[in-house]
Amino acid sequence: MKTLVSQPSSAEQALTQWLRRFNKRVTNRITGRFAGKHIYALVHHRGRKSGKSYQTPVVAMPFGDSFILPLPYGADVDWCRNLFAAGEFQMEWRGRMYTLHSPQRIEPQDALAAFPKWLHRGLRRTAVYLKAERAVGPDLPLDPKIGKILVYGAGVLGSLYAGKLAQAGYAVTLLARGQRLQELQEQGLRLVKDGSSQPERITVQLTDHLAAEDAYDWVIVIVRKNQVASVLPALAANQHTPNVLFMVNSAEGPGELIQALGRERVVLGFPGAGGQRANGIIHYQITSRALQATTLGELDGARSERLEHMAQALQAAGFPTAISGNMDAWLKTHVALVSPIANAIYMAGGSNYRLAHTRDGLVLMVRAIQENLRVLKSLRIPLTPAKYRVIPWVPEPLLVAALKIAFDTPQAELVLARHANAARDEMMLLADEFRALARQSAVTTPAADTLCSYLNPETPVVPEGQAKIPLRWWQLIAAVGALVSLVWLLTGLRKLFRK
Repeated sequence: MKTLVSQPSSAEQALTQWLRRFNKRVTNRITGRFAGKHIYALVHHRGRKSGKSYQTPVVAMPFGDSFILPLPYGADVDWCRNLFAAGEFQMEWRGRMYTLHSPQRIEPQDALAAFPKWLHRGLRRTAVYLKAERAVGPDLPLDPKIGKILVYGAGVLGSLYAGKLAQAGYAVTLLARGQRLQELQEQGLRLVKDGSSQPERITVQLTDHLAAEDAYDWVIVIVRKNQVASVLPALAANQHTPNVLFMVNSAEGPGELIQALGRERVVLGFPGAGGQRANGIIHYQITSRALQATTLGELDGARSERLEHMAQALQAAGFPTAISGNMDAWLKTHVALVSPIANAIYMAGGSNYRLAHTRDGLVLMVRAIQENLRVLKSLRIPLTPAKYRVIPWVPEPLLVAALKIAFDTPQAELVLARHANAARDEMMLLADEFRALARQSAVTTPAADTLCSYLNPETPVVPEGQAKIPLRWWQLIAAVGALVSLVWLLTGLRKLFRK
């Protein structure tokens, strides 16, 4: 199906030509200052007749092993003609220099999948795009800080992070085994962004093991919590990798990791993405910074140089990234939230949509989360990030109403429900870890305990729409009463001072 592009009138064509000349002389000099960042790139090319070197700021986004550039003024502009004449050029994008070759014109319907949705409206009049293949090989970062990276685990998230880091120009090896390794060898690593139908194929090196003599700058471990114990012996035997980032759910702390590898090698983190694998293709969504950034942290909370370097690499790969000063507390807070969410999904038969229309499930989920947060508070574990500290103060009816809307979406299915259904064994382990924390406190957790019973697949699910548990309205009434009292007090004081 072809994408329709508005055809410009003669007046619009004249305006376009004027803008083209204006941008060449004025705008390009301004945008050139921040080219190479975000969606902007800096194309290095030579005049096809003069041989003179030029730099032109453009919009560019990667797609598989290629880059796609919109040509709002068509392919007849000077810099574009230079690229076609040369057949090869270099481009600076997000701190790295890429060698690109085989430039070709493509249609909008073949190009738009590479660009974020918020940019589509601005590209609606662009009728032609340039696609150029990336030379896989010696391109290096302009300021090299991280060399070789091993991503340990080729599940949904491991594949996504390996692919995006490789696409950003880093030397990435993906460790996969069994059927997944065979799949990657035969079909390559293929990613599809949520909302798109076009897979992008990305070249990554593959291996099926980590040898004791292998040397990497970083190993990024992205596996389920119940798989960590099987990973540690190989990591412990390898003493040539100084930095091991564990992007793993955990409520029990990093003691096991420290004992196996030593404190100085361990870095904690958590991914900010979700998705599923279907027919060998990873369908993914990268979550926003406001929802959940990819988060990293040192054991001592320091903002170290190595942490800054990894954060920059992940940011360059397209992941909103944050550094936490207490990553252990961050992980415990995360389990306090996701464990009730997963268990409520099981209560609704594994469907986020059924959960959205089953008030009892939402009520139990809200109460279980609040109980878990009280457990952390009683153990003096700070709620991290700080935005979650408002949850205990929000009236229950408002939380239930908000979650009803949030769970009735395809995004909740992709990021929450599909992972919960695929990782029930991990959720059982996380629930056990958090219940061990609860036993150390004096906090009772009746709602959380009720939801935990649905971890057992044989527990009957509740009927869709069940609403037997009454909502606790007193918080909302108290909040409204406090607001009315405050307004009354301020009004009274205003009248008093006027006298």
